[in-house]
Amino acid sequence: MASFSSRIEQYTGSNTNLDVPNALKQAVDNTLGIVKSRAPQLLSLFARKMSVVSNISYNLSSKNVFDVSKVERELGNDTIICQPVPAEQIYAVEDSSSIYYSQAYSPVYTIDFESNLKIKPNPDATDKAHMYLVFNSDSKTINDSAGTITDVSENDSTIDSYTGAVHFPDVWQQYVVLSASSILVQEKISLLLSDVALDSVTSIEEWLADEDEGMVASTAQAVQLFQGKLSIIDKYKQEFLMSQGIGGTSDDPRKGQKS
Repeated sequence: MASFSSRIEQYTGSNTNLDVPNALKQAVDNTLGIVKSRAPQLLSLFARKMSVVSNISYNLSSKNVFDVSKVERELGNDTIICQPVPAEQIYAVEDSSSIYYSQAYSPVYTIDFESNLKIKPNPDATDKAHMYLVFNSDSKTINDSAGTITDVSENDSTIDSYTGAVHFPDVWQQYVVLSASSILVQEKISLLLSDVALDSVTSIEEWLADEDEGMVASTAQAVQLFQGKLSIIDKYKQEFLMSQGIGGTSDDPRKGQKS
């Protein structure tokens, strides 16, 4: 597969001296955010399964977890979905006298006020639990030249060892490319407008009055060119979302429904 950089340059032109790695990280997180807000039913496509073999307090923040897709627990040959319960009930689920007491046939998970995920009853090597988690870009390896996005490995005594694997659908790489392209074009505009000549003036009007007319004209033309690129990229992003069945107004309640 072509590198991310080469695919991005089809939309941006040369990106020499620009922060492509950071743009790709931002683009991965932007993509996850779009999927969660516009089509949350698809977010599980980005989740990785992690098997829990003992009592855990899995810190979602330090592990860079973007979203909890699902938690389940085994009971013999059966697998039961763990129901999420509010953090306020974190002690009640372990209290046998409480109506919220969790049992093997009614497992739950809680996320406390410090982002620790806990599963009750405690899983063990016989009746494991399984977390389906979506991780943000800080827990992914983005290989530009290979064009891959891989979740990092993880070793923890409370879970089965996890070997890094791809949990980012290939089709959504195109949205990452488009999102990164948009970020880099905006970076070009920002660099263009941060000319050192602006440091000694108090307003854009003063700069326009003092600057050479030819320089002003060429700068304006360059900005206009980049803004045109942004418009084209935005169009491609909307077309991509529509191709995934989530780009139309009928799919977005914030924009109303088609009649």
